[in-house]
Amino acid sequence: MFTSIASGIDPADRMDPAYYSPSALSSDQWLTDNAQRLDFSHLSTRATIHASAFYEGLVERYTDSGVPFVRVGDVRDGSLDDSDLVYLPYDVAVGTDGLTAINGPLALVTKGGSVGNVGAVDSTDLLALSRDVMALKPRAHEDLSLLLFYLASSVGRSLLLRGASRQVQAHLTVERLKTLPIPHLSSSQLATLQNNYDSLVKARKEYDRAKSELAELIETSDPFVRNSQRHLFYTFNAMEDLRRRMDPEHHRPSQAKARDEAIRQGWRSLGDISYINQKSWVWDREKDTDSRLVEYVALSSVQEGSGRINKATTQRVWQTPSRAKWRCHPGHVLAPSLVESLKRVALVSEAESESIASSGFHVLSLPSIDEARFVAAYLLSKGAHEQILRSGTGVRFRSYNTVELARLLIPPKESVAEISQAFRSVEAHARNLDAVWASGVMSLENMLGMPSATPISGPEEPDPAE
Repeated sequence: MFTSIASGIDPADRMDPAYYSPSALSSDQWLTDNAQRLDFSHLSTRATIHASAFYEGLVERYTDSGVPFVRVGDVRDGSLDDSDLVYLPYDVAVGTDGLTAINGPLALVTKGGSVGNVGAVDSTDLLALSRDVMALKPRAHEDLSLLLFYLASSVGRSLLLRGASRQVQAHLTVERLKTLPIPHLSSSQLATLQNNYDSLVKARKEYDRAKSELAELIETSDPFVRNSQRHLFYTFNAMEDLRRRMDPEHHRPSQAKARDEAIRQGWRSLGDISYINQKSWVWDREKDTDSRLVEYVALSSVQEGSGRINKATTQRVWQTPSRAKWRCHPGHVLAPSLVESLKRVALVSEAESESIASSGFHVLSLPSIDEARFVAAYLLSKGAHEQILRSGTGVRFRSYNTVELARLLIPPKESVAEISQAFRSVEAHARNLDAVWASGVMSLENMLGMPSATPISGPEEPDPAE
């Protein structure tokens, strides 16, 4: 019988405030209360744990095919999101010192800045692991869905984060993960979780298909996609070029060619068709009531690639961070101002009316809801990202300003209706994926009598001021 998670934690680690968080203490109590009813064993007896160590820089070795190289941002919503996957040649993946490559099926756990996100891969394909992703290979295949939903549950996640060392930021280690207590379930309970996992896989495929159809619709004739090129060198002849000389993205000759082609095709500047960052939208915190509840929308509140807000937090006015800035209205488009978060575009719905968005967003207002969907869809596309990447400045967090956003070119209005409808389909499938993922976690929580918790996936909001 499993004794206690405390037995696996060094006394020195009890100086860590995370050890005494209410959720961790509640989970420890749940383990104690259920020690007689349930049988637990350490994770190390249920799965082998794999992680990469220190390896050579790999960015220059990325390819368009080969062995998938799994990074933190690829693990979300219980799955491996392949929309931004990069690949390594087979000989690099299996022959680089310190780099671990392993065949599935696997449960994936992030251990970097987004510590504790989980996903699962049911295929037997080979995957290479970045330093901030660990893989759990179940000794019994039926434990795959159990590991996935348990690690995302209220108890599993709090214990997972409780075991993270925090010298600078939360960071899991293989040794800490080994002692995580995992419950043994009956065959019927495992079958239920497998059904939940099958539904998750289906929902992910439907969502990915909807995103692919939208991307194809937008990007087929996009000159910024067609002319995209990376350049290892550039020349400059003016002070503006000199000012930006440290940013090679800015100097891609293909950008000028693409802009000329887009203008000939009738593309419009975003500043000509929308209002951006109006002063009247700025939230006057000083005139609000400190105790009033508001919905705060951080960058991490937006489901990547979905165009929707799915994790806004309810806070008192006095609790909201200094980055809380914009009063949102239905039909507003939230466009991330940080280059690292370009996929966190959202269309504000009626449900988010009067929510307060972070200063990490630009806010846009369009003449109609269909045009707002159209612009939101384009801001999620490769063509928009190609334009924005050229504008991003900064060191730790690259950002772009209102003037640069207003200059971004948008496809002709004739394609609004078709793209708007495809965007609605992406929104719908994203909501379904979110619901199926939450349902799978709650299914396990209910069968084990755990307190309920919403699954968490995605990084915390970065602070551009840092």
